[in-house]
Amino acid sequence: MLYGLAYWSEMFAPTTHRLLTGASQITLWQWGLLPGLLTFIAGLIRRGSRRWRGIAVPVIVATTGFAGMVCDLMIVFIFQALYGYVYQHVGLIIAAFMAGLALGGWSATRRALVAGDRRQALVWSEIMFIAYWLILPLVLTALSSSTTTWVVPPVLLLLNTFGGWLVGLQFPLSSQLHLAVRGEPGYTAGVLYAADLAGAFLGAIAVGIALLPVLGTTGTCLFVVILKACSLVLFLTGSNPQTSQTPAIG
Repeated sequence: MLYGLAYWSEMFAPTTHRLLTGASQITLWQWGLLPGLLTFIAGLIRRGSRRWRGIAVPVIVATTGFAGMVCDLMIVFIFQALYGYVYQHVGLIIAAFMAGLALGGWSATRRALVAGDRRQALVWSEIMFIAYWLILPLVLTALSSSTTTWVVPPVLLLLNTFGGWLVGLQFPLSSQLHLAVRGEPGYTAGVLYAADLAGAFLGAIAVGIALLPVLGTTGTCLFVVILKACSLVLFLTGSNPQTSQTPAIG
């Protein structure tokens, strides 16, 4: 998609052509430099400051929305590349992600975590996110070299389901932790929903135009790892929210 846009913009929008051509030359570490630098600066600013305490949770939700959209679309693209076509399977792929999303939210609320465990649970969910994106390129490489084509669809559906489960797992935890800081349910719902939509919007644009065409599957997965590692570091550098009076959600 990136090179197709660059080709047509060369004739009709030279400025856009230069922008797209420059984007095609950016390496993984250059992509990861900006979130790493922003995390470092934010960590210095918010250290010991209560007013910045509520920023880390929306950042986690935004990176989760980004990762969830990248996961869903990347599975669609890879399914088409490995299996030859998508067609009706698009519905199954999206349904698998939504099923995982529902299961993740249900499993997080069903545990009814005590206030002191929610922070730790969110940290562990971030670690699982990072592990998932580190393992994902290995599984996809194995699928691409497999001679058994019937294995491809169920494995990709399972990968998408688990990715959706990780996304759904974080929302109840993030909501309760952010609510403990702000104490306003409406504000918490609005901020986290906006953060999720913003992350998903950026992920939908980036994965098809810049990430997959330039970095490939492995590079895209590693970029998501960098994003989630940055959000985890930002969360850990903040002071521990006082969650003793957090109302239960769900």
